[in-house]
Amino acid sequence: HALLCGRCGALITNSEGDMCEDEHEEDAVVNAAGIAFEIRCFGEARGCEVEGSPTGEFSWFSGYSWQYAICASCLSHLGWFFTADAETGSSFFGLRASLLRDVEF
Repeated sequence: HALLCGRCGALITNSEGDMCEDEHEEDAVVNAAGIAFEIRCFGEARGCEVEGSPTGEFSWFSGYSWQYAICASCLSHLGWFFTADAETGSSFFGLRASLLRDVEF
């Protein structure tokens, strides 16, 4: 399946093979303002651009800093890009499930 931007229809990522294979595959999270999100996590999201300086403040994942992930086509905020603070250097995209459209290709 392809995952498209729910606003403009641009290809964001693929639901098979690109999804993280760890405990962060799918999570329900709440931000500092008390707003809940369901996020799906992916190792790659080629249709996203990453913006902002990395910060660990209010990170949902211990040991990870985050930046904004936006649609490269329409610039809609789709979620966040998380990077490990430790030596592992691992990273993943946490994208809001409600803002993605799943289609078969």
